[in-house]
Amino acid sequence: MPSNKRLKVTSSATEKSSVSVPPSHSSAQSIPPGSGDLHPVLPARNDPSSLLPTHGEACSPPLVSESGGHHPRGSRSVPCHQSIDSDDDADSSDEHVAVTSCGSRKNTDYWMVNVIDQDDVIEESKFKVDDVLSLPAGRKVILTCNEHLQPIGDAGGLLSGFLGILGSDFEKFPIYLLSWRKVPRKDDVYNDIIKAKFHFVDVGNKIKRYMLKSLGKVWKNTRHRLFHQFYDDTLSIEENIARRPSRIDENHWRWFIDYRLSKKTREICKKNAENRKKQRFTHTGGSKSIARRKDEEERQSGRRISRGEMWTLVHKRRDGSYINNEAQVIGEKIANIERDDASSKGLSQNDSLSQALGKEHCGRVRGIGSGPCPTQLFGQTAHQLGGTSLNSSVKQVIQLEMNEMKSQLEAWRLQVQNLETEVKQEKLRRQALEKAVKFLMELQGSNLPPEIATALKALDSDEGNGPVSPGARPYSSASHDA
Repeated sequence: MPSNKRLKVTSSATEKSSVSVPPSHSSAQSIPPGSGDLHPVLPARNDPSSLLPTHGEACSPPLVSESGGHHPRGSRSVPCHQSIDSDDDADSSDEHVAVTSCGSRKNTDYWMVNVIDQDDVIEESKFKVDDVLSLPAGRKVILTCNEHLQPIGDAGGLLSGFLGILGSDFEKFPIYLLSWRKVPRKDDVYNDIIKAKFHFVDVGNKIKRYMLKSLGKVWKNTRHRLFHQFYDDTLSIEENIARRPSRIDENHWRWFIDYRLSKKTREICKKNAENRKKQRFTHTGGSKSIARRKDEEERQSGRRISRGEMWTLVHKRRDGSYINNEAQVIGEKIANIERDDASSKGLSQNDSLSQALGKEHCGRVRGIGSGPCPTQLFGQTAHQLGGTSLNSSVKQVIQLEMNEMKSQLEAWRLQVQNLETEVKQEKLRRQALEKAVKFLMELQGSNLPPEIATALKALDSDEGNGPVSPGARPYSSASHDA
């Protein structure tokens, strides 16, 4: 954050239907994403039974989602326990995307962020997620990222809530499509909406991939929860259509139900439920990303947090106890490895976490969070061989240093631009002051009082003009004649 900036704190602001056939992927591309207002459809979880309509009425769910899972009273559909898009890469067990809470509980989370306008003037502002939606054109929230280009800090939390709202907008991302990969116009939403609200410097589209992956996770999880909240298998298809969420098109909901009730989808749900039972560990990080949690821990402790230590932190409860005995065994093993070998704290293919849990699988890196993959962090050769590589380590260090340098250069550029703006404003202020003094002197027709003359001497000295000699008549009317 630039140290010399203008601060301004602001408060914010199964039956098959023959009625219609879902369009193909190509025709779905004609659905415009829209760049104006967002229309999220998020299931509430505090009292789902209160959301159920009377027969023939359409549901109007609140725009919120909280953690936990409930189904409408009377619903006997088998839960899937997991997103069912098995061919989609948007899932990540290391990351949760926060969804802004509303409904019966109003969102009161504020984030202290820096906002930059079209003149490169930076202001520190107090924002809620809703305030991002109402940002005028030309003003953007400055996104802070770590060396892996993962959003961190308050701006990262604000982005997470914003993506939670955007990803649940089924007007931009139709609910009936088979997977996130088939959703069209994602790039348009990224360019027209996200980049219009957030200021960041991307390298190799890493931040873009992180954002689209987060949107996909929200889209999948939200429609999964909507199905279990609004579908009741004791009712007919038409009755289930009538009780759909009010902001979802009738045909879209019909096609989505057909998709969920298909034999293939049910088989995937069953397989996901079985895989879920095999999961050894569940982390306690909640909606806060691992990257944000790691950044906060490092700021509080004043030191670097290793990947193994981060894994241990998110597998403990608030009272410091482990989530289960197996996690305790791994946590103690990590601690022993780092105590005996300090070099194991450094990020590598042979660090403490790798020694305790084994090598990484493709697509994600444990203890790091969503975004980076093993090839990006450790190098392709090291990942293929399953061991450490001097060349990949050197490349990794160079890449990290380059990312840090680019972030620092961007911060300096913004700081310099902000200072230049302040200097221009100060010059204009002094020019206006001198004109006012000249006007007053012409009215009086005499010299200025001594105390005012002394103050003006100081102004001249600050501007490099040098002090006025004692014998001179400071700022007499004659000296200011046009």
